[in-house]
Amino acid sequence: MIPIDNLEQFIQRIDTMPVDDLIRANKELCELRIARGGEIEQFHGRINCCEPVKRHVTPYWLLRVIVNPGTPKEQITVHLLGSEVITSDVMLIDTKKKLVRTMNSIYSIGDRGAADVSLHAKFRICAGLHHWGVGSFLEVPHVFY
Repeated sequence: MIPIDNLEQFIQRIDTMPVDDLIRANKELCELRIARGGEIEQFHGRINCCEPVKRHVTPYWLLRVIVNPGTPKEQITVHLLGSEVITSDVMLIDTKKKLVRTMNSIYSIGDRGAADVSLHAKFRICAGLHHWGVGSFLEVPHVFY
């Protein structure tokens, strides 16, 4: 658990923390990182949009969640991440139409985020992991966002 002496220190600590360091316990069971280049090629394809776009996400990152890394039971999911959203699993990315299909919705995307993930996106990761029921187990900072 990250001790909180005051809110400013807590925010500064999260802001300067690498994404994978948001997980404070049981790191051998879960790893977080921002997907790059070849790690997302399998998701590239064409989306025939027949439903309304849920939300426009810019800047965006693609977050890789790796459960049981380096073991035969390894599972990797990719999620669209923005300052206002962390999605269900990404199923398809259409780079020409700038659309992402997740298990539940279609999102339009703008510009890729910088190498450093924004503070708001890190808060969204923390809140998402708690929402998915694994935040306490992984000792992710409690953020209600």
